[in-house]
Amino acid sequence: MLTNRMKSEKGATILIALLFFLLCAVAGSVVLAAGTGASGRVSNLVTDEQSYYSATSAARMFKTEIMDKTFDCVYNSKTDEYTTTVTEGKPDTNFDKFLKDNALTVFKVNQEVATTLPSKDLTITPSSSVGEDNIKDVTSQFTMDKNYNISVSFNCGDFTCYVSGTATFINDKKQYKTTLSDGSTQIETNLTWTDVRISKQMQ
Repeated sequence: MLTNRMKSEKGATILIALLFFLLCAVAGSVVLAAGTGASGRVSNLVTDEQSYYSATSAARMFKTEIMDKTFDCVYNSKTDEYTTTVTEGKPDTNFDKFLKDNALTVFKVNQEVATTLPSKDLTITPSSSVGEDNIKDVTSQFTMDKNYNISVSFNCGDFTCYVSGTATFINDKKQYKTTLSDGSTQIETNLTWTDVRISKQMQ
């Protein structure tokens, strides 16, 4: 009788141990799954933050570059030459040349000596003071319309930043013609980009 009781208690002990092990395994799986899900969400959050930082950095850099810049273009019919300048009180940069070349294209379109307005795909790597791991390359689309208004989209991951720059013509004239003493015609445009804005959007 004592022997049977011991066997019975031993069997019950093993059963309880197995049940406890099973409960621990299930609980561990739940915790692991929750941890994995949380890790994935954190990873996605970091990626989104990197995309946001990269796109906004590129947009702010671009806004700084074009704000208050002045574009002047003069065409002389006698020499058939275009003289262009972009000024801001700073030394010329590569971006100044980019802006000047595209504005000259618009000038030629308005003179009907060119037919295609500027539309360019760019890849930009914003600078960062917190390390290269925190920035990502940004793709952008640059356009300029016949009134020299600029529109640029900066895309990184699921985040897009837009920069719009409205051109203001000096003396409120898009261009003006002058007849020179030698009988040649001079056509001139003077403008500045003063109203530059950034807007943001998650895709």
